[in-house]
Amino acid sequence: MEKCSTKRKILKTALDMFSQQGYEATSVSQIA
Repeated sequence: MEKCSTKRKILKTALDMFSQQGYEATSVSQIA
């Protein structure tokens, strides 16, 4: 269960950052 929750949080954060900064301007370290 918790693994799925962590994955969802990472995906949500990534999508939020991509929409705000764009794909090219977003790094993995910013998402993590």
